[in-house]
Amino acid sequence: LTHQIYVLINGREYLLGRYSTKEKAIAVLDMIEKKYLEPSYINDVGGGEYAKYERVVFQIPGDDEV
Repeated sequence: LTHQIYVLINGREYLLGRYSTKEKAIAVLDMIEKKYLEPSYINDVGGGEYAKYERVVFQIPGDDEV
């Protein structure tokens, strides 16, 4: 038995990861949530201009990495 994490986009399911235990799957969901909630970074580039940087890339870990 494996515990799988899917994302639903436009009515289609995509497998993000497959884990050997429920605890590992939940740990990965917690990692995703933490990454999603990270603040954006704003830099003053001068002349009243600002650049906004967001951390939106998250590498889904494999079962042996959790």
